[in-house]
Amino acid sequence: MYGLAGQTESSWMKTLEAGCELFSPSTSRAISSPFTKNTPFWELQAKGEITPLDEEKESSLFVLTSAFLEEKGYIHYEVSNFASGQENLCKHKPELLETCSYLGLGPSAHFCQDGGSMVERSATMERYCHAPGTGQNACGGV
Repeated sequence: MYGLAGQTESSWMKTLEAGCELFSPSTSRAISSPFTKNTPFWELQAKGEITPLDEEKESSLFVLTSAFLEEKGYIHYEVSNFASGQENLCKHKPELLETCSYLGLGPSAHFCQDGGSMVERSATMERYCHAPGTGQNACGGV
């Protein structure tokens, strides 16, 4: 989990390196700290015991995480998931996804309309953020 109060790029990199070295996971999920109402993080924040990182620092950790894990050979798919090969991609109830529409927002997110083909948003933050208003498509794994 990244975006924790007081976390630095250096401390997060040490965490990522240790996790990969000690566990060699076939899949990994990297999420930002959940400052959502009625969660322990929310309560600690409300008491003034912790402060979330600002959006710029948290975004920097997201990009750093993706670059680090991709350099280690992981495939970055969806927003926060990584797999060590195609065979390790998580299958999210495929029978459900084949028959319904769903929306995925953010870099590498997937979406589907009317039970059709799944579409992946751009995996790069730069292309995802700059596509709207330019006539470019924010979809595709480029």
